[in-house]
Amino acid sequence: FMVAMDDDFNTPKALAVLHELVSHLNKIEASDMTARQSVAMELLGMAQLLGLLYASPERYFQGGSGGEAEREQINALVAARDRARDEKAWAKADEIRDQLKAMGVVLEDKAGKTVWRKES
Repeated sequence: FMVAMDDDFNTPKALAVLHELVSHLNKIEASDMTARQSVAMELLGMAQLLGLLYASPERYFQGGSGGEAEREQINALVAARDRARDEKAWAKADEIRDQLKAMGVVLEDKAGKTVWRKES
């Protein structure tokens, strides 16, 4: 990775190294947590040098230009929709879902929990 960086910031080579590390990480047995954590930290450190992997995947997909205030508004609407669904107020839940959709929010109901992301 550092050889690629020293080679006039050769991003394609650096990304290839990251890809190799991900492949290696996926092959490490789940029971070998020490090795998995070591490789994961190495991967994270290299990726962050390129400006990658600063946000969790959930946070990344909830991104966009709206910032924290928009995220809070969306979270409040999702919670209100969940309450409406719990109360079997289907029309209200659908109304909130449509409002979120108009904001570019995609909802996914998984295992009793609603997760959201911004449309790409």
